Amino acid sequence: MEFQDLKHDQLIMSQYEVKFNQLSRYAWMLVSEDNKTKSFVRGFKPEIISNLVPFQLQIYSQAIEKVLEVERGMQEN
Repeated sequence: MEFQDLKHDQLIMSQYEVKFNQLSRYAWMLVSEDNKTKSFVRGFKPEIISNLVPFQLQIYSQAIEKVLEVERGMQEN
């Protein structure tokens, strides 16, 4: 299934977010609102995921903000 195979490294962040939202509408049985954030984060590279773990993100909009912060920090280093 395309939704389950979606990975961030195939797309830039904004494209990944748009594609994730599009596909999650069709995969609503797989992505309940409670699991949306976990499913979104799971698509990122391991080095990004490891930087997100301490925040215990549960709200989708907060996950988007934190991913952008982590990506910016990684690009600066």
